[in-house]
Amino acid sequence: MRISDLVICQDIAPTLIALAGGRPGAQIQGRSLVPLLAGERSGWRKSFLIEYWAENALPWLVGMSYKAVRTDRYKLIHWVNRGRAAELDELYDLEKDPFELRNRIASRAHADIRDKLWREMKLLVGEAIGL
Repeated sequence: MRISDLVICQDIAPTLIALAGGRPGAQIQGRSLVPLLAGERSGWRKSFLIEYWAENALPWLVGMSYKAVRTDRYKLIHWVNRGRAAELDELYDLEKDPFELRNRIASRAHADIRDKLWREMKLLVGEAIGL
């Protein structure tokens, strides 16, 4: 069986807890994969948040924090501490450009997708901090 739904590493703990007959506590992030394995796809995530905070160990990364939202087809990356007016942000169509070689952030053809992903990122950031 092959599952193409969006899963993340944080899904491993709730899956193992569910397989052992338990229920994950509120502090556990992620979702059990058991429903997906049973063919139940309704209500599954359509996107997820990616966050990276700059490290001081590598000088070229200082101040290079970003937040990103990933869907089955697109990835929007917002560089938090660099650039002005989102000038360094990135948008990729992963179906047509799986190696992320063509940044579509300024593309008029992708404006609706960009705006939708911005709204989705704001929602996911809010969820991540408990709002």
